[in-house]
This record gives sequence, C-alpha cells and structure tokens, in this order.
Amino acid sequence: MRKLYLCSFLIGFFALACGMWSCSDDDSNNGDTTVIEVETPASDAIFATSATFNLKTKGAESYVYKVIEGSNAAEPDPVIAYAEAQENGTIVTVTGDTAQETVTGLEGNKTYTVFFIFKVGNEYRILSQTITTPNYSQMVTIVKTDMFSTTFHVEVPEDVYYMINFVDYETYINYQMQFGRNDVDWTVAGFGMQSPRFKGPQTITVKNGGNAYEGALNEADYPADAYTYSIYPGTGYVLFVSQCDENGSTDNYVEYSEGEGGDPGILLSTLPNVKQYTEEKPSSESLSFNGLYAKTMFFTKQADKGAGEVMVNIDRITEQTALLTLTPTEDVMQYAVVLISDDDKQLYLDLFGGEDGLQASLIIYGSIYDGVQQLPYPIEKGKSYTLYITAIYNQEGTVQSFHTLEGIKAIESDKPAVELEITPKQVSNPYQVCFNIKAPNGDCAAFKYLCNYTKDWYPTLNGLTGTDLEENVASMVSMYGVMVSDAEVMTGINSPEGYDLYFTSIDETETWLVLESYNVDEKTKLFYQEEGCRTTSAALTPEEPVNSQLFNKLLGNWTATMESAYGNGTVTMPVTIAAGPEQVSTLPSDVKEELVNYFIASGKTQEQAEEMVESSFNEYKDRAAYYTQKNKDQNCLVATGFSYDEWNAPFASSWDLFHSTEYSAYSTDELFRDYGPKLFFKIAKDQNGNDSVSVITTRYAENGYDYLRYVDPVSDWYRTLVLCAYNQENSGNYYTTEFPVEISEDMNTITIKPVEQEGLYYCPGFAIEYMPGYPSWNFPTTQSGIVLTRATDENMQTATSRSVSEIKTPKVSARSGNHFRRTRAPYDYVAKKSVKCETFSLDNLKKDLKK
Repeated sequence: MRKLYLCSFLIGFFALACGMWSCSDDDSNNGDTTVIEVETPASDAIFATSATFNLKTKGAESYVYKVIEGSNAAEPDPVIAYAEAQENGTIVTVTGDTAQETVTGLEGNKTYTVFFIFKVGNEYRILSQTITTPNYSQMVTIVKTDMFSTTFHVEVPEDVYYMINFVDYETYINYQMQFGRNDVDWTVAGFGMQSPRFKGPQTITVKNGGNAYEGALNEADYPADAYTYSIYPGTGYVLFVSQCDENGSTDNYVEYSEGEGGDPGILLSTLPNVKQYTEEKPSSESLSFNGLYAKTMFFTKQADKGAGEVMVNIDRITEQTALLTLTPTEDVMQYAVVLISDDDKQLYLDLFGGEDGLQASLIIYGSIYDGVQQLPYPIEKGKSYTLYITAIYNQEGTVQSFHTLEGIKAIESDKPAVELEITPKQVSNPYQVCFNIKAPNGDCAAFKYLCNYTKDWYPTLNGLTGTDLEENVASMVSMYGVMVSDAEVMTGINSPEGYDLYFTSIDETETWLVLESYNVDEKTKLFYQEEGCRTTSAALTPEEPVNSQLFNKLLGNWTATMESAYGNGTVTMPVTIAAGPEQVSTLPSDVKEELVNYFIASGKTQEQAEEMVESSFNEYKDRAAYYTQKNKDQNCLVATGFSYDEWNAPFASSWDLFHSTEYSAYSTDELFRDYGPKLFFKIAKDQNGNDSVSVITTRYAENGYDYLRYVDPVSDWYRTLVLCAYNQENSGNYYTTEFPVEISEDMNTITIKPVEQEGLYYCPGFAIEYMPGYPSWNFPTTQSGIVLTRATDENMQTATSRSVSEIKTPKVSARSGNHFRRTRAPYDYVAKKSVKCETFSLDNLKKDLKK
C-alpha cells in the first residue's frame, strides 16, 4: 500500500508541473481506462465562501476533499483524510464519470489549496488546485453551516456598530402568526436585554449551547448562561444583522412613517442551504429602519443519513381511522411520526421553511416512539394523507433517515350504519339517571356518547334546526365525545337485553344523552332527537322534620364579617336568612312593561309578549313556593348575600334574575339554583336531642364524581362560586365538608366555624370555578370563620339587592365555555387508556402555540 501511495504522489507532482493533472487512457497505461481530473474553476465559480469544481471521476470509487489555507500547503495523508471524512460522513461515492463538487466554508479574500483524494482500487490519487477567493460582495455571508453551529461573516466599515438577532424559523413564523411581529421588530432595539453587539468586519460562529454574547462588546453585561443558542441539524434559522450606535440604540436609524415591509428577499448566495438573503430595509406601518441591515434565512446541515429504516404496514383502514404498524430496524434508536393531510402539507411546510425543514420538524411536532408500535390515526373521507417518519440513530441526533408513506385514504363502507334503541329507566336515586342501550341487529362495534343536562346543551343548540343542529351535535361529539368499545359493554349492547348506562345527575334535572354508533368500518350514525334520549332524575326524598325553634328565630337580616386569609383585611356585608328564595305575589307594573317591551323587540306581538310574561311570572311564583318547600323538606334555611366583592361575588336574588334581560336560562328552575351568593344552613338534632346547625356543601363518593349529596353552588348566575375548606398548609387542595355553626344564647350571633381535623383547621373559603371542576381560591377566611350579627337596619339587605343589568355581566352566547362538563363514563365503568395519535391540523398547532 505504501508503494502505491508513493507512486500516486509522483504522478501528482508531475501533473502539478503541467498545470492540469490526469491519468489518461492511452497505450502507456496498459489498457487502464481511469480518467481522474480536477478542472481549474472559472472565475464565476469562485465566491467569497465557496468554489465549485468540475471533476472527471472515471474509474474512481469515491473521493474526499480537504481545504488548507495558503498556496504552498503540504499534501495531506490520504489515509488520515479518509478516516476523518468517514467520521464526519463526508465521503462522496462516485456514481458516474463526472461530478461537480461545491467546496464551502471558505472566507473572502484568502488563498486556499484544495486537495481532492480519489480512491481507485487499492490506491489513493491526490490532485489539487490553488484558488483565491474574492472580497465579500454582501453585508452578511454564510461561511459554513454544520449540524450544531453556523459561521457567518459581516462585512461593514471598521467604525460601524451592529447587533445580531438569531432565531429559529419556527419561532420567527410563530411570532408573525400570534403577535404580528415583522422584520423591523427584530431589527429595532427594544426593552430588556440588548442583543449581542459587535463592531467592524468580523467572522462570527454561533454554536448550540454557546453563550450568545461570547466575543460581543456587551459580553460583560450578562452572565454566560443569560442566553444560549439552540442549533440543531436540518433546522431553519433567520439571522438579522442591523446597525446600531455604540450603546446598542437604533434610535438614529429609525424613521416613524407609514409604509410597508421591504422586498421579501433577494438571493445573493450560491450555498444551497441559504434560502433567502436581502439588504432591503425593513419597515412597518409606523416606522422604518434606514441603517445598514441584512436578513438571511438558511438551514443548518442535515443530519448524516442512517442505513436503517422504519417499515410501515397498513393493518386496517376504515371511514375514520388508519391503523398502522411501524417496525424499525435494530439500528434505529427512536423515530418521530407525523400524519399530514395533503391539503395541509403546504401550510405545514410554510411553518418550517419548506421541504428542507420537514425532516427536523418531525422531531419537534411529531410523536416519538421506539420499537414496534401499532398506531391508530384519525382520517377523513375524501382526503389523502402522507405519513412522515424521521428515524434517529444516536443520542445526539446526528444520524437520521427520512421515510414517507403516501396515499393513505379512508374507505367508503358498504355496510349499513348501526341502529340503536335508547330507553330511559326509572331510578330512585336522585343523583343518577339510567339509559338502556340496545343494537337490535347485533352489529355495534363501538359508540361515542355525550351526556349532560339539557339546560347545558341549550345555550349552544338554542334556535338550531335541521342540518345546522345535526352538524353542531356531530361537532360536539367529535370534540368531546367519549368512545366506548369495551368487549363486555359491546356484548351487552348487542344482546336482546341491551346494556344499562348510568350517569351522575342533579336531583329533578333533565339529562340529554347523545350517542354515535360505529359499525366495523366506523361508519357512524347520530342519535340525539329520539324520545329516549332525555330523562329526568328523581326528586329528593323529604327528610324527617326537625322540631326546632331555630327555623323561626334565625330568620331576618344579619351583618356578616370575615377576615381574608391572604391578609387583605376584613370585609362586612349584609345577609338575609329566609325559608326560601324571594317570593313575589304581584307582578310590578314597571317589571311587566320592561319584559313586554323586550319580547316585542325580539319579534313578538303585544298580546304574545304579555301572555309570555304572565305565564313566566306564574311559573316563577310556583317554583319559588316549590323551592321554599324543598328547603323545608331538607330541614334547611337559606342565607343570601355574602357579596364580599362586587366584581367576583355580586349579589342577585332569584327575582333579580327573573326580570333581568341580561340573564339567560333554559328553565325557570335555573333561577332558583343560580341566584346568590347563598349558603344553606341545615338544622338537625345531635345525639343528646339538642339543636345542631351546619353549613352544607356538595359531597362526593370516593370515586370523586358520584354525588352523595348535591348542594347548589354559592352562586352560578355570573361566576360559579363555591364554598370549600381552606388550610394554608394545604392551600392547593379544595376540600368539601360540613362547617359547624355556633349560635349565641341570645340568638344575635351566628359563627360559621372551621373544621378541625388532626390538629389542622380547615376554614370556610370562597373559590371561583373559572373552568368547571377547577376551583381557585378567591376569599379564604381565617380561623375566626364567618361571623353573622343580627342587623338593626331593616334596609341594609335591600340596598345590596339590585337589578342584574346594573352589573356588567356578559350575555350568554353559543359555544361559550365547556358545556359538557358533566359527561361521565358509564356508572362503575372504567375507561381503558389507549394510544392516541393526532393528525396535523392548524387547530392543533394553534393549541400547541398557546401552551
């Protein structure tokens, strides 16, 4: 081997003297047809940072190149050069008799010797060319990009200061989409940390994990870890270089005027990974930048290509799902997967800078797996999908491979949709409802359900009919529906007896069940208007009446006092204790006139409006009497008021809600559940026969959602206000309990006391549910509890009870909030966890961006 190398060296030396080197195929080579040449590059093929060489490679297996600065560089050892190239993945396999190679990473106005080392059989042949690069022709030039670093040169006069902003393309686009940030915003100095600042012509390298301020004029202003770069293989980045003054200010280079952004980009570089370059000054509607400026959009070097693959088998395609099995070869450590509709592909590519960013983007937005996986992906009929896979071969991610599977399409089932029979069943438990579900043809493969109170469906579906109604219901089922495919449940549904589904409920409240059946091909059918889709839960069973004078002696006006556990002081507010909600025997003329005019404005005639108002008022009187009796049957009094904060806890009585045109309700019953703030005092007898009073709240079974007792919220007409037990050491928890009530002997003081448990005090506290089921403390109290003292001013309570329209409360609108919060799994049924895959969509992306 050594002799062959020496022979090759002599041949190379001879060629150097001639100005052109090659091994010709004449008779002196004894029939050798090898032709190895490196042509001198033309002047228009040499740039400040790159040069393109035309090669003749006939007879060569592969080649590498090595660049050494200077014109008299020593020839490299070919064995070492090949070993280095092998490690870096830069060996070029010859596929024809000619090739073109672009050498990158050069700097302007420098002389280089470029060595090409060809492997021909068992020998190496070394040819070289000496070139001189021209001066830099643009303000910013990308010199070199690697997987985890980028080198660029800034060419400006010696006395010019400038700042650098370096951002990944995804963030750049996200800032445009979410905040409307354009190029001039990246250019003009803002508040907070200043950008790295430099002066004069420089070649700068930024590295993954490197200090952004290293080598900058303001490096000493920030700790080394204040901001570090994140640079990864095959990822798009945008580099902004803009002039500033010595202190980093851009005020001298900004003009406030009207205008539009500059040219989208003029490509002035020959490097294939530089996609956009412009020196066009950026501007917006309010300002423009007139200093030296350059913007470059480029990609880092792609990861080296791995030799393995991820094989994809299509197990099953239905109308809604593609079931795929992915099997990686043993050398694949992990792989990232994204399924994209062909309709959405261009949108996806735009987010990451085009095809060049696709492979790396999967690692960001794809699902990461290892080993063999069977994955169900949701698909839609009429669309074609492509599965994209990036396989990762090492911990650093420097070796990857990219794979695709195109043409995934949903089928059109030739089987009929599944019919379901829905029959409500009577249940004595007021906190449950039951539906019997049966597939008479025994062909149900699965179903989805939504189960909620009719009053909660109402705000979204009110006024919708026909196709609009069905499309909205279908959309809700798609978004919120719970899938059931458990074998035991499906066997029951397909049996002659059917299967009973139990759901939690509030007493005497109508529940609306929506079902969507699935056949074996996932063809679906909605069931939502059938007679059996609605049922009403049972009423509470009246308790044994308690004989106590407290039912009369506690009635009246009181002043409540409580101290904030957050140290926000003490508040006082009027409270009225009564047997039930406010009762009105005669409809006031001003209220009648207001409501009649409201209905006339909505399109009713005078006669129709008056009839509606009278009917509603009669219903109000009836239900007010009913809820008063309900309180009596449960041995309760209701205390209203507790308006400790006019914004978070404004007070409105049931009567206020009745005549407010700002409050919307499905039925009159809602008025008597929503009004407040209110607390319920339950009167009982202890084991010694003495009066015992407590403030009661909703209690749950051990599973966390079945009711043992349901108590209406403190208030639910404006915000959902609940009463929980607060302990400072456990402030992240929201406990429900019964708070003991202490009454003074003279009946003039009532104290709602904390609950003591294992030496800890849990104090009554008001919390707001901004989202159903997720309370947040608003006014927790101290160990002093809530103290009520009998009021002497009879007008005190009246002063705080006012029209709801005076409070700036939002009107009910369609799709405001989650209307399906009470959807529950079948009673005693535990849903099984399964792998959930998402198909890329703009909606999913927007959700991710808001996290």
